[in-house]
Amino acid sequence: MEQACKYSIVPIWANSDWFIENLVENMRQQDIDEMDKLGVKDRYKEVKESVMASDEAFAAYDSTGKVIVIYGVIDKEPGGQIWCLGSNIFNDYKKSFVCCCMEILKRWRRRYKVLWNFVSKENTLSIRWLRTYGAKFDKGYMVGSNEFWKFTIGGENNV
Repeated sequence: MEQACKYSIVPIWANSDWFIENLVENMRQQDIDEMDKLGVKDRYKEVKESVMASDEAFAAYDSTGKVIVIYGVIDKEPGGQIWCLGSNIFNDYKKSFVCCCMEILKRWRRRYKVLWNFVSKENTLSIRWLRTYGAKFDKGYMVGSNEFWKFTIGGENNV
């Protein structure tokens, strides 16, 4: 059942270790699977590096202090490289999070023009979420037998 927007969103530059540890301990399976396909050995280190490389990074957490999601944007050609990793309670908040993300993505599109990254073609939940925001998908690259699609939101082909 959807929780009625009972969560907080904060920038995570300071005290990010606790948020990252909480997320990694409770990461949703689709994000674990994607990291495994990329050959990530240390999830904590991967998330920490993403946070530290980001121009902006945020954590959403519920009233009990459990992390729901951590997301951010990195200034990287051809625009803003967006990323989002959820916990196993993300689905309890997904509808309200979609609405919340719409505003941040609009702001990031104004700043970076195009938002982009790659997603495993098998990550159907993330692909559906990205399509909600108008993402367009192209072939990207292979890691072993795992195909990753490039997605873009905004830009010339996707206004």
